[in-house]
Amino acid sequence: MKNEPSIEQLEKLITAFREQGGSDAELSLLAMDILHEYLPQKIRKIDEIFSKEDHPSISKIKDFKATPEHPLKEAIRTTWRKKRVKYPTIFVSLFAIIFIVLNLPFFVARFQPVETSTTYERVKEVIRPVTASSAPLEAGETIPNGNFLVVPKIGVNAPIVFSNSYNEAEIQKELLSGVVHYNKTALPGEAGNSFITGHSSNYWWNSGKYNYVFANLSKMAVGDQAKIYYNGNKFLYQVTEIKVVNPTDVSVLQRTDTPTLTLMTCTPPGTSWKRLIVKFNQVSPLYVKPIVVEKYQPVPNLEELPTTNSNIFLDWLGKLFNF
Repeated sequence: MKNEPSIEQLEKLITAFREQGGSDAELSLLAMDILHEYLPQKIRKIDEIFSKEDHPSISKIKDFKATPEHPLKEAIRTTWRKKRVKYPTIFVSLFAIIFIVLNLPFFVARFQPVETSTTYERVKEVIRPVTASSAPLEAGETIPNGNFLVVPKIGVNAPIVFSNSYNEAEIQKELLSGVVHYNKTALPGEAGNSFITGHSSNYWWNSGKYNYVFANLSKMAVGDQAKIYYNGNKFLYQVTEIKVVNPTDVSVLQRTDTPTLTLMTCTPPGTSWKRLIVKFNQVSPLYVKPIVVEKYQPVPNLEELPTTNSNIFLDWLGKLFNF
């Protein structure tokens, strides 16, 4: 500031003010008053500065209790005067204003109302890969009409009877017509255990072409193959396990995750003491497990259950009287 008072002048001013009984608070007020009224174009004498015409509050200063400015306001004012604060602040403010103006459509879109009433639930979806429905046929091979089990090694070529019963008498009757697919087990080609049983022997006086269809089942070995013709498709299986179990061991009926085949007959032949179990895996067509994925789907926001009443007149009356 040009033409500002000298240190000596300020000291005389402060001394004169305190001789009149002025406090520090009043001194602060007087200093601010002088700074606001000071004219840099003119150097004034001390008597002129203290004149009542310029500063009428001087005559009443002993009776006035000044309140100093709040420290926070003074700190803000002092900080703002610093160039390293003022100019970066101005620059950042201008940049923010320009950015908002240039991207105004984005901010308008962000404040647009959106649909929030839709809720979603997580569900599992099974994706089944597309695979061949039938094993390839060999040269000269044809698929017969009907459903058949063929085990080349032991000369088996028998029709498959799909039983709908667990009744022993019913199953024995069905065994006269071929081998029996056990009720509720997997169908050929499906993931699961396709369980088929057949006679290893029977009374000689019982009629039927298939009383000894599994008489040589015990001669099977791991790696041997069997074929099933079902619904116009061919399924090829390979032996993975051979074992003898007790009649009460129902674990052999247990479901599997992939297409398998289980052949069962009584052993030793001519008795029902034990059960011979031969297990196969399907090797053709190649089975690919389904993929389970999770996804979110919207949940319908139903406000009212569907009506089952077709009487519109009574429905109108109910709504009219609120019942």
